[in-house]
Amino acid sequence: MESNSPAPLPSRYQFKALLGQGGAGEVLSAWDTQLKRTVAVKRLSYATKPDEDIRDAWQEAMCLASIRHPNIVSVFDIGIEQDAPYMVMEFVQGETLEQAVRRSPLEIPVFCDIAGQCLEGIAAAHHSGLVHRDLKPANIMLVRLPSGQFQVKILDFGIAQYLQGQPAEGDASLAAVTGTVHWISPEQLEGGIVDGRSDLYSLGCVFYFCLAGVPPFSGKTANEVLKAHLEGKAPPLSLLRPDVPLGLCDWIMTLLSRRPEGRPADAIGALWQLEPLAAKFQKTSRVLLPEPAAPAASDAGTGRIDLSFMDAPSPPAPPVRRRPLWPWASAAALLAVALCVWGWLAFQKPAPPAFRIHGSNTIGSRLAPALVEGFLAHRGNKEIQTESAPQSVERRVDFLDARSSRREFVEIHAHGSRTAFSGLRDGLCDLGMSSSRVRESDAAELANKGLGDMRAPASEIIAALDGLAVLVHPSNPLSQLDRHAVASVFEGKITDWAELGRDRPGKIHLHARDANSGTFEFFQSIVLGNGTLATEARRYEDSTELSRAVAGDQDAIGFAALPYILDCKALAIGDDGTPALIPSRFTVATEDYALSRRLYFYAPAASTHPWIRKFLDFATSPEGQEIVSREGFVKQTPVVQPGLVPRNAPAEYQNLLESAERVSMNVRFNRETGALDSKGATDLGRLVELMALPENRGRELVLAGFHESTGDDAADLATSVQSASAVAAELEKRGLKARHVKGYGASLPVASNLEPAGRWKNRRVEVWIRDPQTPRDVSLNGI
Repeated sequence: MESNSPAPLPSRYQFKALLGQGGAGEVLSAWDTQLKRTVAVKRLSYATKPDEDIRDAWQEAMCLASIRHPNIVSVFDIGIEQDAPYMVMEFVQGETLEQAVRRSPLEIPVFCDIAGQCLEGIAAAHHSGLVHRDLKPANIMLVRLPSGQFQVKILDFGIAQYLQGQPAEGDASLAAVTGTVHWISPEQLEGGIVDGRSDLYSLGCVFYFCLAGVPPFSGKTANEVLKAHLEGKAPPLSLLRPDVPLGLCDWIMTLLSRRPEGRPADAIGALWQLEPLAAKFQKTSRVLLPEPAAPAASDAGTGRIDLSFMDAPSPPAPPVRRRPLWPWASAAALLAVALCVWGWLAFQKPAPPAFRIHGSNTIGSRLAPALVEGFLAHRGNKEIQTESAPQSVERRVDFLDARSSRREFVEIHAHGSRTAFSGLRDGLCDLGMSSSRVRESDAAELANKGLGDMRAPASEIIAALDGLAVLVHPSNPLSQLDRHAVASVFEGKITDWAELGRDRPGKIHLHARDANSGTFEFFQSIVLGNGTLATEARRYEDSTELSRAVAGDQDAIGFAALPYILDCKALAIGDDGTPALIPSRFTVATEDYALSRRLYFYAPAASTHPWIRKFLDFATSPEGQEIVSREGFVKQTPVVQPGLVPRNAPAEYQNLLESAERVSMNVRFNRETGALDSKGATDLGRLVELMALPENRGRELVLAGFHESTGDDAADLATSVQSASAVAAELEKRGLKARHVKGYGASLPVASNLEPAGRWKNRRVEVWIRDPQTPRDVSLNGI
């Protein structure tokens, strides 16, 4: 009689690689020889535990196997191997929610999507009688779908059972909850009844982390974190993310209620509460998460499973059938091949690159190669592949030209923004890339060389937006700094963390980009000003290396572009009394974040290279800007989200925009001429396209002008109205009429009025969209 029992683990599953290992067991990738698919096998380390523990784990595994939900990792098979249970699960690839948030806190539309999917999955688990008990960002995987969207997958149900009772005092006793203390519920700590509301509390901690970039409860030791949970005193989320609507902040804080009865009754109830809060964000275009910047190492000490570094293992290769060859035929063939190769090597000269791009490491490390790959594919080329030597900042994108069928390559050298202008001057490159605007002296030198005006719109192309993130170790309790305090730290005037309010003193270790870097040039201009970087600062040519150094040092501080936050924590930055903002995608897109910046391509006006204009058009197109977003930078394609109206805003501004949504752009003006700058002119075309979308037809466009403070309130008000009116006039030429055009003078500054860069940022026109209203807000100063 044929047995129905599953095949033994070793014979059916051929192991490929160890994916993760911890106290609960290990996870391996394997090839299922029966169903011909890649799977993940979790082998549990319960052999030394009592029989009832094994039975509990077995029962939970069977319960999980009965759940079929798109947001929960599926279990395919279970069994016993050498007295230890094992589970065969769906093999998933992506990045963990922890990795995504460490790179940059989530924008509101992305967050709402993730939160909804998490609650859907947990509701399905609770319906099956299973409580997770260990929800945390490292157990939530974001899997990219072929459409470009992502799907949440919740991992590790009922496997890591932490805190069955009251924990003993002392950090050593908390080894079992390392990596979990930030997300654990008070009732788990107190040994109380753990039901679905415990998972809601953990999700509340996760959701807070998604938007704030830091957990709601922190401390120097695990015991301090657990004590904070029991005291129930989390900083209000609205203080860390003032751009998040208060209703959404309050909903998350409700999930963090100290007592279970203060939370929603179940996951479905929490989801119902979220839906009206998230409804506004469904109007916007699809928002995609950026691709992972780099694979992060798995945390074997805590049992965290990181699958992002794994390619799906391929099935075992079938045996190769060999046809016998006569020895003389084989030798003759080899000789002929050898002669051909020798002749080719003797006479073939290395072909020159088809296109040369030199300059910024921030752009050239990942963004430029990705844009080049996209551009080449867009033109129909094949076999596109980027190569680079280890530890090198030089890239080579090889491809098979679709027209000539020849192998060609694009050269990308990322030795720093200064090399963009020296390369253009000396004819070493066709296109320059810079993470700061070209200096007047460099522009003058290039003009004298006959290369044209590098600040003209045709030569100066904004490829992407970025925020310079001030990075600290994830355990650092500091959450924000003023721009001047950042300067004092990097100038060496503040040398100990205790001077910044950290309880534990320690010498501050400085990490900075090298002198050739446009990132450092921008930091010098915006942060240090006339100050000098402290000589003890460690300098880096590569941003990734800098970020990893900060992530490995609890006393470190550094700065890098958004995609290079990696495993560090980014601080919120204020500027002369303006609200401290974290470098989120929205605050960078509007350039309200104090250290936001533009990333540039520079093209000689007289260049005849056939690729330059076509490549630049692709880079700034919607397709190119999606690549910008996937690489972790901020795209210029506008999105819409509910805007936060500051409490100190003028009354008319508050009434007009109370229920409006803000567009992720501010229109600004050329510093030299006062006309719309090149980005502003391009953004107006993007705005016309946004308003033409079906969801925005019939809605009202609102333009709100602001000006720098000159000390003359009447003049500032008049100039702000003129700015908004100038934008309205340009839009009307494009067939789009603004419903409200207002000016608010020097109110609501986003930067210091004491410096030219700050004054330029404060002269801006905000763009808002709202549903038609009854005519209660008559325009007082606009058209």
